[in-house]
Amino acid sequence: MTVSVTGSICAIELGWLSGEYCYWSDYNTVVSCLSENDANGAKLVSKNDVNKTRITETTSRLKEQGVSVLEAKYVPGASATIVCIGDSSKISSTAGSDWIVVG
Repeated sequence: MTVSVTGSICAIELGWLSGEYCYWSDYNTVVSCLSENDANGAKLVSKNDVNKTRITETTSRLKEQGVSVLEAKYVPGASATIVCIGDSSKISSTAGSDWIVVG
């Protein structure tokens, strides 16, 4: 596992997550080191093709609501997923119409 500090590389993607430290688990997925503490999170799955700006907006709103964003996967032109933990009503209301909440 390679751990990166927000701002060191790929600042946009690392900024999607909660916590100070994170890593790339594969080519498309960035994971917060906080995720090791709680594996039971809700997953938001994009309904349509979303871009990095849309993911940034969604993760920012989630974090503003006190939700911890643990993982984000983005496959350009295909799909995106966000894994988070927190108040389920805040997650659902913040997700908006571009996302389906699973779990």
